[in-house]
Amino acid sequence: MIYWKNVKNSATVLSLSLLALIIVAKYSFISLISHVAIGVLIAFFAFRLYKFIECQIQKKDDVNPFESYLNEEIQLPYDRIHQQIDTLIEHLQIIFVQLRRLFLIEQVSDSIKFFLLLWSLTYIGEWFSAILLLGVFTLPKVYQVHHEIIDHYFAVIKAHVDHAIELYHFSLFLFFVFAFIYLISILSAFY
Repeated sequence: MIYWKNVKNSATVLSLSLLALIIVAKYSFISLISHVAIGVLIAFFAFRLYKFIECQIQKKDDVNPFESYLNEEIQLPYDRIHQQIDTLIEHLQIIFVQLRRLFLIEQVSDSIKFFLLLWSLTYIGEWFSAILLLGVFTLPKVYQVHHEIIDHYFAVIKAHVDHAIELYHFSLFLFFVFAFIYLISILSAFY
């Protein structure tokens, strides 16, 4: 998908992901749910209005196109729902006990680890932005197409970095040598 072998699928996923990111960044969750519900309601109303006009033109009786769905009884599997809710409550109880233990600092080391986890998650959350999404969908394809040129320039950059590190180590060595000589000259002046 990220190598754009099927352009339609990759473009669709990228477009929908970017649209979702933009919408979630701009609107609150409640506002988002309301707008989606309003859109669905308008679509159903438009279809109902279309069917009403169609019946009026054909001189038929007006029938609700959703009548079969309205007459259908909704049967929820209560046993399965209760089983799932019981399992969910068990998991939530374990999670809340752990969170209480971590937030109320039962063990200092565990709470510090939890703090570090939360702190790192803030940075991970910043990484998953629209730019990262664009990078995931563009950089692999760019590398696949131009890998010889990119590898060449990375080798050049690596050679420059290695040379700079060697110069740094050599200058650090010279600094300590001159500092040692200076220290000896100062100490020899006292004796």
